[in-house]
Amino acid sequence: MTGRNPGYPPYEMVPIRSIHPALSSGLEEILRICTRPDPDERYQSCAELRFALDHYREMDVGYRKAQNRKWFAFLACAILTVVCFFGAAGFRFAEIHTSRNSYEEYVVAAEASDDWTEQVAGYEKAIRLDPSRPEAYVGLLAVYLNDGSFSVEEEVEFREMLGTAEGERKSNEACLKQNQAGYAEVAWEAALAYYFYYENRESKNTARKWCRVVTAVTDPSVFDENGEARIRRCQCLYEICDCSSELGVRSVAGETSVSYADYWADLGRLTEGNLAAMDAEKTACIMYNEVAVQLISHSREFLDASVSREEIAAKLDDMEARLDTDFTSTDAADQADVAAVRSSLKQARAVLATMPDTSGET
Repeated sequence: MTGRNPGYPPYEMVPIRSIHPALSSGLEEILRICTRPDPDERYQSCAELRFALDHYREMDVGYRKAQNRKWFAFLACAILTVVCFFGAAGFRFAEIHTSRNSYEEYVVAAEASDDWTEQVAGYEKAIRLDPSRPEAYVGLLAVYLNDGSFSVEEEVEFREMLGTAEGERKSNEACLKQNQAGYAEVAWEAALAYYFYYENRESKNTARKWCRVVTAVTDPSVFDENGEARIRRCQCLYEICDCSSELGVRSVAGETSVSYADYWADLGRLTEGNLAAMDAEKTACIMYNEVAVQLISHSREFLDASVSREEIAAKLDDMEARLDTDFTSTDAADQADVAAVRSSLKQARAVLATMPDTSGET
């Protein structure tokens, strides 16, 4: 559409609508995302791109302006009516309305609501009001993960909230980056969401960007708590992402750069120590369950890579013991998480027991 390859410098995309004025600004924005130099900033799957194409009109500048005009027209009429008919009471109403538009009010209202749509809307309003604060981003991710999954549609919405708002020069993410502690907190939550919950499970590379943000933190105290543990965990997750993407990939010489033995070593480091104390009981459950799931899927590969049956069994025993000694929450949801991990560990043991001994030893 521009006659220029976006893979060669200069990388900045030519404004396509300057060449093709009839092109929708929404479609132009989709093309801009598709040709960004950083692969992590592009659509991560065909499903994401299809969702964007199905909703490209909503990304169109004209559509957004029309929606804003309708909203401002309604708001102007409402305010004018109140001022004209209620006088001083109208000013009081305006004052209350203004206070409710504060960041804290939006976040509190979202937290208090039981309606998914209202929660998302509240957090998004708070982000638009002050994109440099982390609470609304963290809350938004928590709402997305309530059902135990981070869908493609939710991921697209989340990236849109990190993007550039209409009329603004800086993206919301750029504003958030100015708040080092806040950006680190959001990165930690996003890394967990992408790695453990994103429904596009075939590629965990989408978690790497956020893992890099956390591992780049030089002062662990920017986190409210457990900073050093979080940095270590994200380093492990980053290495696991690398491992999983390189497993089975052979060089020209026919050699593999990463083996299942390397993968097992990374998983082992991920679950070292008292995770419940270093991170949180829910986070610990997520990581223990990840190891169990990988054993259920790849016990044969780990054994073939010379990881001993005894070593695997010892890791299962350690995680089982940790569930008995390190988890103290009496909350029903937390106890359900622990029960789910126990079930996964039991299944992993059963799978391991069915693996034939190929070592040649009796």
